[in-house]
Amino acid sequence: MKPTGTQHSVEFQQCVSSFLKNATLLETILREGLNHANLSHVQTISHQFTPVGVTVLAIVRESHIAIHTYPETAHVSIDIFTCSDSQKHLRLLEYLQERFQPQSVHTVELQRGIPLAVKNKSWYTASSSEGFAVRYDVSHVIAQQKSDFHLIDIIQNPAFGKMLFLDKRLQIAEKDIPYFKKLTGTSILKPNIKYHKIAINGVTMIGLIPELTKAAETVYIIDHDQAVIDLVNQYLFPNIIDQPGVELIFGNFNEITKHVGKFDVVFSTANLPVMPDTQLLKNSALETLFLSISEKMVDDGKMVFFVGSITSHSKQLIEQIAANYFSEVELITTYIPSFIEGQLFCIAKK
Repeated sequence: MKPTGTQHSVEFQQCVSSFLKNATLLETILREGLNHANLSHVQTISHQFTPVGVTVLAIVRESHIAIHTYPETAHVSIDIFTCSDSQKHLRLLEYLQERFQPQSVHTVELQRGIPLAVKNKSWYTASSSEGFAVRYDVSHVIAQQKSDFHLIDIIQNPAFGKMLFLDKRLQIAEKDIPYFKKLTGTSILKPNIKYHKIAINGVTMIGLIPELTKAAETVYIIDHDQAVIDLVNQYLFPNIIDQPGVELIFGNFNEITKHVGKFDVVFSTANLPVMPDTQLLKNSALETLFLSISEKMVDDGKMVFFVGSITSHSKQLIEQIAANYFSEVELITTYIPSFIEGQLFCIAKK
């Protein structure tokens, strides 16, 4: 499980309910609220303080919820922390508000894990692999969803248009497409040639589909998370995968069966779910991915690999590993505005 989650810290003031001293009743209310919010209850415990006050703690499969009451001031403090859909938090709070009937409510939403940030409707904080975070202005939130694999966010930014984030990491922005097109047009696709099969592994370069369908008989979109593809197709690039000549394959690239055939060009990204945090495992995952791409390419086929942030180590690592599976390897550094920092691409020929 990825170290990401949402925490709501809430203060209910001037509650009129008379049960703030009753630990048993508070446990019942919290369990009812969990059921209302569709959060998976595991265990509930409570403690009655002397002379007054109660703490109730619920363990749920998604994490935990805590309620602290201050009967002497008619005050209730609530903490909800889960890796689940934050809409469940809101449903639980809605239920608790009905029961406690506070005259005023104050709420702070935190993004926990990677990164730790106070969430504000006016901005979105994204983490970077280089040890810093970037805050993007939010015109409005387009979509939020927790899938089996990712925390998915799509926002509207005044400068970069629609932006897709997976687990708080930027994947692609609407205004980035011309930069990807320029790289593709000058380095990979030859004019006046009709390619047989082109693959896009992951969503980072999915905005290239309109150009690639002109150049190839079939463009395969390969991704392990259908929820991401569905949201991209609905909100980021409407109906982009519904074009003639586009085929979807759900799963990891190295699991693709031989009946699909071999690709003329493969566009892939390093930001894959098979990329763990430890460097040793990252190296192993890259070896596996590059080997799989090489095996599934035609002779003289090409790979465009989006490495991401530039570091001297990443350059050396990518070049070293790619050279084991490709006859020609070229590293290209380019600036993609929404990523703020320079980005590294690996262009390789089988």
